[in-house]
Amino acid sequence: MLSHLPDPAPAVTAMLRAARPGGLVLVEDVEVAAVWSSPVEPALVRHVEFYVAAARAIGARPDVGPELAGALRAAGAEAVDVDVVQPVLRDPADLRIHARTMEAIADPVLAHGLATADEIDAVVARLDAWADEPGVVATLPRFVQVAGRPPGLIPPDPAPLHADPAHPA
Repeated sequence: MLSHLPDPAPAVTAMLRAARPGGLVLVEDVEVAAVWSSPVEPALVRHVEFYVAAARAIGARPDVGPELAGALRAAGAEAVDVDVVQPVLRDPADLRIHARTMEAIADPVLAHGLATADEIDAVVARLDAWADEPGVVATLPRFVQVAGRPPGLIPPDPAPLHADPAHPA
């Protein structure tokens, strides 16, 4: 939920300060602009543009995910680790999440003059039709996962934050 704050740094600092000795702060948030599809669908591109612009217009940070490691380090965290997850959608019912999200953000898009009701309806209709096209692949936003330990409280031999040998801690 840090992406809903104009400045997530104070919240990250508060989480780190609230961590118990030897504790671990885990933070996950999004990078909305990282949504993609194959083949490229202009209505999805437009939907993402609307989402990012509407979020920024209300003071949110739809692309805060990549900043989280730096925010934890700036707050004094040690042993900061970063991972990325991006769910891939192939099923028409799953792909329709983009049309439903466009419907859900229609009010702020309209309120900030980013599109007309007809433009929003057209994007929703195209996203629904596109979801049924064979071979469509698309993603949800990229989720950035960051972990860090409070300063001076790292155990003598900390275990890696994840067990993937290809991505050592």
